[in-house]
Amino acid sequence: MMSASNTDLSNFIIFQNLVSNLPMIFYALDENWIFTLSDGKGLENLGLKPGQVVGANAKEMYIDHPDIITAIEKAYQGNSVRYEHQLGDLYIENFVMPVFSSQGKVEGIIGATIDITERKKAELNLLKTQELQQAIFDSVPGMLYLYDAKGELNLWNKAHEAITGYTHEELDHFNLANWYKDDPESLQAVTVGLSVAEKNGYGEAEANLQRKDGTKIPFYFTACPVEIDHEHYFVGIGIDISKQKKAEEELISFNKTLEDKVVLRTNELHVANKELTHANEELTAVNEEMFAMNEELTATNEEMTAMNEELTESNNKIMQMKNYLVESEKMAALGGLVAGVAHEVNTPLGVGITASSHLVDISKELMLKIAEPSYDKDEILDYLEDIQKASSIIEKNLTRAGKLTQSFKQLSVDQTSEPKRLFNVGDYLEEILITLSPTLKKTNIHIKTECEEKLFISGSPGAFAQIITNLVMNSLHHAYESKDQGLITIKLQNIDSQIKLVFSDDGCGMNTHTRSKIYEPFFTTRRDLGGTGLGLSVVYSIVTQQFSGTIECSSELGVGTTFTILLSQGGDR
Repeated sequence: MMSASNTDLSNFIIFQNLVSNLPMIFYALDENWIFTLSDGKGLENLGLKPGQVVGANAKEMYIDHPDIITAIEKAYQGNSVRYEHQLGDLYIENFVMPVFSSQGKVEGIIGATIDITERKKAELNLLKTQELQQAIFDSVPGMLYLYDAKGELNLWNKAHEAITGYTHEELDHFNLANWYKDDPESLQAVTVGLSVAEKNGYGEAEANLQRKDGTKIPFYFTACPVEIDHEHYFVGIGIDISKQKKAEEELISFNKTLEDKVVLRTNELHVANKELTHANEELTAVNEEMFAMNEELTATNEEMTAMNEELTESNNKIMQMKNYLVESEKMAALGGLVAGVAHEVNTPLGVGITASSHLVDISKELMLKIAEPSYDKDEILDYLEDIQKASSIIEKNLTRAGKLTQSFKQLSVDQTSEPKRLFNVGDYLEEILITLSPTLKKTNIHIKTECEEKLFISGSPGAFAQIITNLVMNSLHHAYESKDQGLITIKLQNIDSQIKLVFSDDGCGMNTHTRSKIYEPFFTTRRDLGGTGLGLSVVYSIVTQQFSGTIECSSELGVGTTFTILLSQGGDR
């Protein structure tokens, strides 16, 4: 027989083996939070070995886990504590209890820890599944319900609350019969549907559901019996059929009146058929009239074709006449220039002839003086000085006549042959104004020019001269009276590969009516003074057709007139 001490030792060894091999953690702390025991198979999940933390301070070890420290503090206060805690991916359940001395004082604590990770994961998965099921349950637009054998509501979705107007608390164990307490017909239909469900496993009914506010809605209900934990229930769905019922009522009403409508429509069609027959007879008569009118129109069309040919021929003649008048206008302007230039050239030539005659006389006298045996040197010098003056007068006047002739020659050639060439706009403008100087001298009108240097354009110089000449002559004839003083300004500048020409005068200006017609051929306000009405029409044609440009006019009575012209530097099209 074993002694008592041997038995205790044997029991201790068995208990120690049990503690060391259980999938748990057993630990003990003294009154100073020092580990005195740390054992159990569960230490492996924490990466620890049995006894590894013995001697360590638990408060320091769990400084980052205030919930563990709080639970241990409660145990030191004499309470038994159970709590759950998560360490990384592990979920553990802890049991902590105080150790009392013989005097009833807490002298330490003991605890046991169980790994509940698998159980916790299963609980979380179950919770997710329940939440998903509830979300699906609540997402159904109709009413879902579960009634027990006593007819009390046990389970329902949110649509049930929204449709009926009852709160969650009010619906709990709500009796089925209360939905139809004022409607025995609906209650009877639902009762029959439940009886069929119990017999066949499925039932249905149409009934009026009474909501909390007393209103009734027609519903279609289903019921299926189900057994849960040996208890009998039935589950189903309720669908609002208000729209369907309304459509059925409208269909019944429509069917009631359809026959009357068919009879009425048949009578209307009979009358319409008679009217259509009559209209067809009238249409036949109208068709015969239209056929006759068509023959007349064919004859008329032939006459119109002949007239159109005559009009086309007349229009061609008019265009030829217009072109002839335009050319006549240009030739008339050129003729005026010829007369003016001839007058201007005559003056310097006359002065030159007079000076040359005087030079001949002086030369004869000088020859006689030199032939004398003795001649006065001072007199010879006087003769030579007179000769020099006469020669200077001849040179200046011949130069002036030559310049006038050259300018007129260039302008006349440009206006008749119109070759396309690159020319300096500023220089050519000065030549044009020289040819116009005889006309301008007869007036008190001055011309001021502003032109950028080296401004070139490729085109017909004669066409450009025609623009300037016609604008100047238009101002002289229409903007000023014979003795008026005035200023004409011509500005030329390069803007975005275009030549901008601004021609303005400070004359009498134009009213709106006159300004709207200035480009029309043959329109003139001075026909009594020989105006042809082609000057500005020619300008418009040259600007738009030969220079691919635009022209705009602004004018105000008593202020003056301004023409703004844009010319393509590419010149003629």
